[in-house]
Amino acid sequence: MTKKRTNITLEPKVYQRAKSQGINISQLTEKALKAYIDRLEGKGDPEEELFGLNSRKENYDQTVEEFLKDFKQSCQVDWGLAETTTRRRVSYAKKLVDFLDGHPLEAKKAQLREFIQGHGKSNAIKSLRVIYGRYFETDIADSFKVPTSSPKPKEVPDKSGMKKIYDQLETPDLRAAFLVLASSGLRRGEVMAVCPSQLTGISGRYIPQREKERGQPKGSGSPFTTTKQKRL
Repeated sequence: MTKKRTNITLEPKVYQRAKSQGINISQLTEKALKAYIDRLEGKGDPEEELFGLNSRKENYDQTVEEFLKDFKQSCQVDWGLAETTTRRRVSYAKKLVDFLDGHPLEAKKAQLREFIQGHGKSNAIKSLRVIYGRYFETDIADSFKVPTSSPKPKEVPDKSGMKKIYDQLETPDLRAAFLVLASSGLRRGEVMAVCPSQLTGISGRYIPQREKERGQPKGSGSPFTTTKQKRL
């Protein structure tokens, strides 16, 4: 059968990226169009993604190892994510390729749903949206919504309750850490990392690493009194 010749217009950037990945544009476009028509006619599988998710090896030229390395560099350099966020995203990228036993672009929607169910729904969805949306620039993971949860008010002890807790602590360092936690708003890991040398002079302020990475203005941070500095 003689094929019908037609022309399509692409953005230059899209065209260059497709060529750099070794994608046969004509072949992929024809396959995607056939799948889309099948779906309109009720013949296609509604669970299958049409564009890119089920691409075969010939439609991309990147090994799993190359993907993980480049994805990490994208997190660090291209997007400037915090170190902890980068570790989390790369960790989930590794979990994904281990789960799929292959490249992310070989996955099917059902596999991604199964991955989400078995790997912590909220973080898994966030990571998939970064991998497939931000990195691969597809809308594959857009249908996965991050679950929202209603705030759960916590019961905060009054002064007498705080004193009871303080009195039960046996060592000075634990008491110092308790005072810092109770008055500064720092996280547990940040309190464990605090050193006297990190306090900013007379003001006694300490700027956590996460706020430094976000470029907090000068003068921000968590205050420490002289008494707390001595305890530290």
